Amino acid sequence: MKIISFFKRSGLFLFACINTYNAQAQEQPQDSTKNIIHLEDVIHIAPINHFEVLEQSNPLSAIDQILEGNAKINMVKRGAYAWEPNVDGFSSERLSVTIDGMQIFGACTDKMDPIPSYVETFNLGDVEIENGKVSAQGCGLGSVNLNLSKTIFDSTGLSGNISAGYETNNQQKVGSAGLKWNQERYYINSNFTYRKANNYYDGNNKEVLFSGFNKINLNLNAGYRINQNQSLHTSFIFDKATDVGYPALTMDVSLAKAFIGSVSFNHKKVGKHFTNWETKVYANSIEHKMDDTTRPNVAIHMDMPGWSKTFGMYSKINLHQNNHHFNFQLEGYQNLAKAEMTMYPNNPTEKIMFMYTWPDVETSVGSFYAQDKWNLKNVQLGFSGKVNLHNARIKSEFGKNSLKIFYPDFEGEKQRVLKNFDLSFLYKKGIIKPYLSLGYNERAPSVSESYGFYLFNSFDNYDYVGNPYLPNEKALYGLLKLKTKINDLSLNFEANHYHIKEYVIGKLDKTLSAMTIGANGVKIYQNLKYADLSNFYLNGTYNISQDLLLNAHVSYHLGKDNNGDNLPLISPIQYGTQLKFFNKNWGFMVHFHGNSTQKNYNPKYGEDSTKGFSLLDFSIKKQWKNIQINTSINNIFNTNYSTYTDWNNIPRMGRNIIINVNYKF
Repeated sequence: MKIISFFKRSGLFLFACINTYNAQAQEQPQDSTKNIIHLEDVIHIAPINHFEVLEQSNPLSAIDQILEGNAKINMVKRGAYAWEPNVDGFSSERLSVTIDGMQIFGACTDKMDPIPSYVETFNLGDVEIENGKVSAQGCGLGSVNLNLSKTIFDSTGLSGNISAGYETNNQQKVGSAGLKWNQERYYINSNFTYRKANNYYDGNNKEVLFSGFNKINLNLNAGYRINQNQSLHTSFIFDKATDVGYPALTMDVSLAKAFIGSVSFNHKKVGKHFTNWETKVYANSIEHKMDDTTRPNVAIHMDMPGWSKTFGMYSKINLHQNNHHFNFQLEGYQNLAKAEMTMYPNNPTEKIMFMYTWPDVETSVGSFYAQDKWNLKNVQLGFSGKVNLHNARIKSEFGKNSLKIFYPDFEGEKQRVLKNFDLSFLYKKGIIKPYLSLGYNERAPSVSESYGFYLFNSFDNYDYVGNPYLPNEKALYGLLKLKTKINDLSLNFEANHYHIKEYVIGKLDKTLSAMTIGANGVKIYQNLKYADLSNFYLNGTYNISQDLLLNAHVSYHLGKDNNGDNLPLISPIQYGTQLKFFNKNWGFMVHFHGNSTQKNYNPKYGEDSTKGFSLLDFSIKKQWKNIQINTSINNIFNTNYSTYTDWNNIPRMGRNIIINVNYKF
């Protein structure tokens, strides 16, 4: 692959993934403002209307809780902090999570630092959720893009906010303060958030040990308008969490720290047909330290630090030509991932043991993406295609030699070409507006799947070893959406199916002995012949009056391998109903939601049956001029429960009363 070699020598890394179906599927050229059909899932962090304000019953909620409020997202929970998003049964390796389009990768081999954990609600404008199509954000089967809040150029001048909150269950204290200075030619804004939480209590009023955490987050943004068409923007996030407990795991986190920065140039219009040209250069650095010094009865003390550094850029532009709306994006990034484990025997006469769990893996990716939306009279036809050049190599000779224990002929480098495309059809006329998408997707195995060295999974109690010879995972998928609106009633239905060849999963190797004390054995990442996943969603909204809204949803999910066995982390039936009222300066929301009993589980992956549950939440808010007071009660009946995504069945939080005050000036 001479192209990738050239990228490495020159220090330029090009890859692409464009505006995957934006928050709106346009039916006409850009200047049209009529008949816009919303096909994507967008969570609005910055509220746009009364009902979206009300959905955030706690404006100081962590981003984890806001993501979990979406019917398509389930959060894998290992404690009270840093939950891992799961969409359509895909998490981590198969789900791309980005911040404002920037590629960011966690530094923890145990997935204790998913990307959303490094941002705060006040940093964000909205969250785009994509599935069943070629995505601009990364190269997974789905994507979650956390869009940073955007500041406009105007003459507002100085403004700001101060917020304070308290939660009774874990005595969490939250404080946030922000300042903005807006002018016609420039803006500067900043926000600081602090969180401190003790251990929480479950529905049986039992303390869940090692579930507290501390966190600070600083966000700075600035922009300069060169002229009416051109502007420069820069953004910086510093996030630091300390003393983070993970009750579902054998270790906690003493430090999780991130620096995330970018500079971008925006050009609204280029010539007659090109618009919205954005070029961004970004970098981020993550440091993560696991340790077990606070845990009692530790058989052998371990330190497990990890580092992840990513440098990248992208340039994207829109082209409007007749009835065609094109999107193009060229992007590239390089990631360096390293993780270590040092074991200190209790007997001081024994030697300290050291190994690389991620052996200093350098991943370089370059790709190009193109999309065309062709608008006809009553139909929109779409085509998206993307090619990724992927190169991964081990920089550490020590780490390379460790993997050669299992793969003697491995040379330490692997190059891949990943191909992705989809076709879509949207019928824009009539009461029911159908949308159909068919596509093909390839992904490269992750760093852990390819090069992980004795990674302990406490969910199934096995050590895992990577396999650098894994072929690309290949998915054929189909997506059907039906949307209709009859007077005040809106209905949305979605069904999707994924047929995934070479599905990557850990398989037991009985010839190997576990390294972790008490582990059941060792699994090597291998490929299943294929796996099938299906998901069904139904959502309905009824406007009872101008101020009163009723919303309900239900979803069903199924995942099987080529032998007919259940795949891990597949959701049972989920349901929910919300009644929302807002009138001028006050409002309330009643939320009833739950899961059915998990019957489609697989014990060989550490799963068991989780009981069904139903929860009732209530929130109310009141506005006095510049002051807003929010009060909510979650899990009113103090139900003791855990979900299928709760690691090792750690119970979730019991009744929790939340109070916060927000002042704007």
